[in-house]
Amino acid sequence: MADDKLTLYNLTNEVLVIDDVLDEAEGELTPELEVRKAEMDRLIAEKVDAVCGYVQSQQDLIELAQAQIDRLNEFIRTKTRRLSTLDHYVGLCMARLGKESLGGELFEIKRGRKSQRIEISSDKNIPAKFWRVPDVQPTVMKDELKKAIKQGVTIDGVAIVENPGELKYKLKTTQKKKIQAEEG
Repeated sequence: MADDKLTLYNLTNEVLVIDDVLDEAEGELTPELEVRKAEMDRLIAEKVDAVCGYVQSQQDLIELAQAQIDRLNEFIRTKTRRLSTLDHYVGLCMARLGKESLGGELFEIKRGRKSQRIEISSDKNIPAKFWRVPDVQPTVMKDELKKAIKQGVTIDGVAIVENPGELKYKLKTTQKKKIQAEEG
């Protein structure tokens, strides 16, 4: 098998071929087959380590990216608050001076056209016609459905199936200890 074909899928297929040969030989393991099986086991172990290393590196990159996104979002919030505070401060200064605008050599600060807004201190007395009720998409209550099916209710097109479970990629405890010993 060429090195460029050593995917986990191809290695799995090779192991299945060996198993088929063993079945045909009624379980008799020849020295050649034993060597081939041991080689496949070694290659699969290497591939598992490579896959787990890749998954870990991708998870690390995702974590770094998320941390950077969080820092940038905090940066945006901070700058937005500072600009809001500056707007308030400039507005106060303009009001104290009794001016609607302030001019510089290059720029001018002017109040925009005045507008009105609604301020609500309590919404208890607002009539229903002033409330917007969002359209709600119907959703299936899967937990209730599962309970009903377990109790014997039959519904066409609905079945309980086994979830294969989430794949977890983690460093073996012995390897963690070895790495810690090397670092320490």
